[in-house]
Amino acid sequence: MKTFNKIVSNRKLIPEKNYLLIASLWLLAITLVNPLGEFPLNDDWAYSKDVLNFLTNGRLDLIDWSAMTLVAQIIIGTAWCKIFTFSFTLLRLLTTVIGLIGILTTYKILKDLKFSNRIALFVCLIMAGNPLYFNLSNTFMTDVYFYTFSILSILFYNRNFRSNNVSDIAIATIFILIATLIRQIGIIIPISVVFASYYHRENHHNKLFYILVWLSLFMTLLILSCYNYWHSISVAGQTSYFYVGTIISNIGTDTFWHIYMRTGSSGMTLGLFLFPLLILLLPNYMKEFWKKENILSIAFTIALILPLTRAWANIPLGNVFNNFSLGPKLLKDVYVLHINNDVELGNISLNVLRTFSFAGGVLLFYYLFRNLFAFINGWIDDKQDFQIERFKLISFMMILLFFGTFVIPDFFFDRYLIQLFFPVCIVILPPAFEFNLKNRISPVVISLAIFFGVISVCLTHDYLSWNRARWQGISYLMKDLKKSPHAIDGGFEFNGWYQTGLVQDDKNKSWWFVDKDDYILTFGPIPGYKTVKMFSYVQYIPYRKSYIYILNRIPIKV
Repeated sequence: MKTFNKIVSNRKLIPEKNYLLIASLWLLAITLVNPLGEFPLNDDWAYSKDVLNFLTNGRLDLIDWSAMTLVAQIIIGTAWCKIFTFSFTLLRLLTTVIGLIGILTTYKILKDLKFSNRIALFVCLIMAGNPLYFNLSNTFMTDVYFYTFSILSILFYNRNFRSNNVSDIAIATIFILIATLIRQIGIIIPISVVFASYYHRENHHNKLFYILVWLSLFMTLLILSCYNYWHSISVAGQTSYFYVGTIISNIGTDTFWHIYMRTGSSGMTLGLFLFPLLILLLPNYMKEFWKKENILSIAFTIALILPLTRAWANIPLGNVFNNFSLGPKLLKDVYVLHINNDVELGNISLNVLRTFSFAGGVLLFYYLFRNLFAFINGWIDDKQDFQIERFKLISFMMILLFFGTFVIPDFFFDRYLIQLFFPVCIVILPPAFEFNLKNRISPVVISLAIFFGVISVCLTHDYLSWNRARWQGISYLMKDLKKSPHAIDGGFEFNGWYQTGLVQDDKNKSWWFVDKDDYILTFGPIPGYKTVKMFSYVQYIPYRKSYIYILNRIPIKV
């Protein structure tokens, strides 16, 4: 008994309670969502097909759809499926595990940077309950994989800053290589680390330290270059892949105006999902609001009011967060014809949402500018940990470079902003900030965080629920009625998975791979079609039974 008590009293042998709390809440949320179902979601039909191809023939035969490197995720998914079997459900469950690792690693970094238990936990719960992150953690999309391996590399880069340990930089390099072979923008992290390694305020590193960080960057550049060379030879003619150089080549006379305006929509989206944290920090930032040195921060924030105003009508941005649903409704009636999407916010509710987004965007820009100018002008408290200063510099570089890769290309999705959440939090969090539960504002921010989490769980459940009904309908058509996939418009993921046609611009058909649309799956009736059968599903918001329709084209009488 004494031995048992001694073991229990040794806190080093017991996992920290907050890790268990985060993991338990995550498991509960995933259980409520119920990610089971043999069907792809969003673009992950393409990534899942790459896994199946690799599993079947042992070759990386990437189909012409992916814009990112992707190969590391395909290898991870294939290894997972070799242990079990190929399954869309198993690939989604793998992502939920990867997503949890990303959250726990975020907590660990915040603790290493000496933030309090409460603030580290609060930031991680906001991240876990974020609609973008949580929804994508229930798919096989690349965003959560990239975030997790990036944040793992950052954990060990930060340890290397503190210890100059060769093993830390080696592990960091391995993780950033994996991240870069998921999305090529991973190269941004070692660039930021090398840049920040030359920042000094007190102690200097030895030559070995600089050799190691430069070697890490060189290895990442080398692997990315080798992959690009392999891709250009092995997947010749693939038009979807996006080379980093392509971003630079896209810079033109209108690029800076383009960036300026897209800053507004990005700021409003981040401002909305970080709103609980932004409100929590508000009293701290208001203490010296009218300080002379702070006027510049206010002026730059006011300069961004125009893009925020211009972005008003574009919020929500779409792809994952669409009006009042999570996950794109890639069926013809909603996505192409823009009808039958009855789960939408009314004008009043939508404007309330946009007001919160706008306010969040203003606060976010102000906090970022204030920290930027504080850093430049040396306002930083001398008591602040030097390592935190340098980590803030890494975060500034990540924000700048990530944002550039997001906004310069023509296409831009809300899910890209996931990669900015962590560096933004690092920049705006004041040193030694404490979450005082007795503060009047605490119940408000806690309620907001819980609200976001509940909304994320409910809407992600609904996304999986209607997709299960959709694929029940597809199974009915193909197995019971013996209809060919080429006769069906079953939505983007279905036609992409079966590759029933080519991407085309026929205005009478959906643009996604549709051959014939004699049969079509929808959320409701559409002109020119009659209802064959309906498949029900339960949605949480609003709570009710809804239906996926199977429609058959009505023959035109001659």
